[in-house]
Amino acid sequence: MAAHHHTVQIQIGRPVADVFAAVADPATHPQWQSQVIRTETSDPAPLQVGANVTDVIRMFGREMKMTFEVTESEPPDVISIHMTSGPIRPINRMTFSSQDGGTLLQSETTIPGLMGRLMGRTVISGQKRNFQKLKELLEAGEL
Repeated sequence: MAAHHHTVQIQIGRPVADVFAAVADPATHPQWQSQVIRTETSDPAPLQVGANVTDVIRMFGREMKMTFEVTESEPPDVISIHMTSGPIRPINRMTFSSQDGGTLLQSETTIPGLMGRLMGRTVISGQKRNFQKLKELLEAGEL
């Protein structure tokens, strides 16, 4: 079954290192990711290759755990993750580059199979909202 690919970009008025640090620190996830209630990991931030993080999320009206593994980490330029549990198992690669005095965060998400086709728009719409919240928190100095 074919995979579905999506790209989301957002300009954030903060230095690359600050944006990367917020994204690569699981402790911040509940602050800017709307579905995340809490995170569970024994790996220190920033996340390195092989680190595993479990996000406890609210989805479809109930709590569930979704675990991801970091598959690429080159601070402060790139972090990639692969969801290893949960109903949707996307692969996500985020790049951070300097642009216009701030950071361009580009996220490339691949959602495999039928779930990618069925849930792709919902996942990407949620990602856009989450990145907007990340932008607001970082630019206000609250993260």
